Amino acid sequence: MRRNNTPTENYFVSVENERIPYQIIPDDRSKRIRIKADAENGLIVALPRRSRVQDAERFVLLQSEWILKQWKQIQKKRAQFKEVGLPLLERSSVKYLGKEYQVIIDVGERHWPPVVVEDDVLIVHCVKAELAEGILERWYRQQARAVITGAIELYKTKMGVDYQTLSIKDQKTRWGSCSNKGNLNFSWRLILAPKYALDYVVVHELAHLRQMNHSTKFWKIVQMFYPEYEQAETWLKENGVSLKI
Repeated sequence: MRRNNTPTENYFVSVENERIPYQIIPDDRSKRIRIKADAENGLIVALPRRSRVQDAERFVLLQSEWILKQWKQIQKKRAQFKEVGLPLLERSSVKYLGKEYQVIIDVGERHWPPVVVEDDVLIVHCVKAELAEGILERWYRQQARAVITGAIELYKTKMGVDYQTLSIKDQKTRWGSCSNKGNLNFSWRLILAPKYALDYVVVHELAHLRQMNHSTKFWKIVQMFYPEYEQAETWLKENGVSLKI
């Protein structure tokens, strides 16, 4: 399951006195020029193999009204997640399973466990403040493995499938993936999302064990075992940018 491509070229278009940035990326899989918009990467133009940059620029101009609307939504979303990406020591809150927690860095003697969740507060214990972010990420990874493993065990039985290996990674372009050998990979950042979104990604990847594509048959499998998949997919598209420490 893909997240966002990494943009490579920067351009600008002026629409109603607004100078809007966008990126152009080569995309050999695309048959036509496409524009995608998300809060993390902004506006991205996918350029097919035989198209030129000038073709993309003309296409952007033709879509200027739509682009302005998307740009305003991106700015609104970025303002909503203005703390995302800041160093942990500058943050007032963090997410865990979709809930916002006040984050407290407790510097002192070694403590076990190093991360404690109490009501609406998440406490990171460390001997030095600069170690807090690494401690929290390791804790997130451990929690992600435990929660994702539980979801896999639940749904694989219902779906009648099995897998070979499970890896929890810091994947840059996908929330999850499934190889043709039955190896599953998931981003630890899913532990920041609501449980229903995490469960959807698990079902999505397990469905690939029965159908290694995104055909109509595949989506019928997903819908059969996770009827609310569209709601979860929409949440990830709109809020994926917030899934960072």
